[in-house]
Amino acid sequence: MPGTGRDLRLSQDEYVDERMDPVKATEAACKYLRDLYNIFGDWEMAMAAYNCGPGAVKRAMRRSGGDSFYTIYDALPKETRGYVPQFVAFTYLMNHAGDHGIIAENFEYPIPHDTIQVSGYFNLETFAKHSTMALADLQKMNPAITTTILPERTNRYPLRIPQEQYAYFASRRQAILDSARRIPGRMEHILLASAEDVRYGTDSMGAWTALNRNPLANISLEEAPGSVAQLAVAESADEPEDDIETVVMRKPRKQTYVVKKGDNLTEIADRYNVELYDLKRWNHLRSTKIQKGQKLTILKEVAETRAERLADQGTAKGRKKAEVLAKTNRYKPRYHRVQSGDTLWNIVQRYDLTIDQLKKMNHIKSNALRPGQKLIVG
Repeated sequence: MPGTGRDLRLSQDEYVDERMDPVKATEAACKYLRDLYNIFGDWEMAMAAYNCGPGAVKRAMRRSGGDSFYTIYDALPKETRGYVPQFVAFTYLMNHAGDHGIIAENFEYPIPHDTIQVSGYFNLETFAKHSTMALADLQKMNPAITTTILPERTNRYPLRIPQEQYAYFASRRQAILDSARRIPGRMEHILLASAEDVRYGTDSMGAWTALNRNPLANISLEEAPGSVAQLAVAESADEPEDDIETVVMRKPRKQTYVVKKGDNLTEIADRYNVELYDLKRWNHLRSTKIQKGQKLTILKEVAETRAERLADQGTAKGRKKAEVLAKTNRYKPRYHRVQSGDTLWNIVQRYDLTIDQLKKMNHIKSNALRPGQKLIVG
């Protein structure tokens, strides 16, 4: 889980999630299991705590009075009651499959690889193109990289590359790395189109609105000669006023929500149409665990349109515009593009979901995924 990963020093941001790295994640899992075994003194109890958390296991011990997995079985969460026996069964199968005539049909071996260290901005697609390496192979060997780029702050990141193409890469190393490190050109004066989905922090939005300026160009939109703003005004001068939606941004509205029994953080975020990450940040939460009676702060930027104001006044035209707005201004979902090697388990771990939630959101019944498939994850 994200909180446990951070406790075990697995880096997680919008570019890299080290929980997906097979080496670092395995080492972290072993350390975590070692610590859990030191707490409970029993491997089945340690596995139960690995699944539902040590706190849940201790509560089950208090409720049941037991000190082993099967004596606290009925007091454990349903998922954990199935998780530990399944783990034992798979462990037995891996060691004694041959005794029962079970033989694997399709083996998937690791791709032999070498490692290079990358610092600064790095584009994986450009690197693959110039080094004749398959992008899918690079992504498969480096599953911790969640996008196709590494940011400028990257410092000595160990990138695995196929051993088969290493000789070609070594012969053109500097040219290939220079191409992959080249940051795309940036325009000095760039105006953000109103159709773009851009999220701003609370403070920056208030400052932008107050100044009515584009900070990238450092000039007023109205003052810019031949600017998009002037062209938009000129083109809309002949249009009827009723077709113009004026949006007025107000200061973020602060709400307080008191956690009720059975609530979880994901459902609360969905209920208020805010990001789970923001909800945790506003309340300084390191994990998704919350308690009954806990007070959560929720900040929402309120946008009021001309149509909504007319609707408030009770005019038919305003109500009609408000209905149109309600249909078109819905929450924009987040997507995950399935990569080769992705599984439902890996995906739900990355986005703080359960497999049932992911299936329900995407109306899928089987566990099979195909590369390139687009899944709703939030």
